[in-house]
Amino acid sequence: MQGANKQADEEITNETIKIIRKYKRFKTPLLMILEDLQEKFSFIPQESMFLISSQLNIPLTRVYSVVTFYNELKTKKRGKHLIRLCLGTACYVKKNYDNLDLIRSLLNIEPGETTSDGLITLETVNCFGACSLAPVMEVDGVLVSKINNEIIRKVVEELRNKG
Repeated sequence: MQGANKQADEEITNETIKIIRKYKRFKTPLLMILEDLQEKFSFIPQESMFLISSQLNIPLTRVYSVVTFYNELKTKKRGKHLIRLCLGTACYVKKNYDNLDLIRSLLNIEPGETTSDGLITLETVNCFGACSLAPVMEVDGVLVSKINNEIIRKVVEELRNKG
């Protein structure tokens, strides 16, 4: 098991250095580097933040503050699939909190967590800007509108079957 962790750490280090080199010539490369790391790993590894800080000669606190400022940048690995549920005003009025309760019970996780098998991450958002379609959720980047218990159960089952 320790060998696998060492290999993963080496991959993170190598990819981070490669991405830093790609953007180092730019005047302010931090956000571009972080976006590439997010795309590569689905989160920003702690090791990467340390490397960025030392390679770009900027305080670690600045790197961390940028990572935590942007909602799309994550410090924890996401699951293979992502469910994002809207909790904005229109979705609230259409009882999307009840839908959140159902999803939490089906997956046995809270928003911001990933299922124990690493398959599904649940997140909430303030608004997708699709209020006329409320209540809504996004599944792997695809908006699902006018959701209800039946749709939610079907989506969760399909994601589990996909693996």
